[in-house]
Amino acid sequence: MKTDTADWLKQAMVAFESGQLEHTAKLCSEIIDKEPDFHPAWQLAGAVALTAEDFELAM
Repeated sequence: MKTDTADWLKQAMVAFESGQLEHTAKLCSEIIDKEPDFHPAWQLAGAVALTAEDFELAM
């Protein structure tokens, strides 16, 4: 994992914990675009979808 990816994930976690779902989703998308095999970003994106009650996307 590259440092910038770790930093983006930390930012995404802070955004998620403060209820900023759209910002979290955007950060996760950027991470996934850059590193598609980075599973923590996929997991957090799923948590965002679940929290937003987008159950189809969460799956």
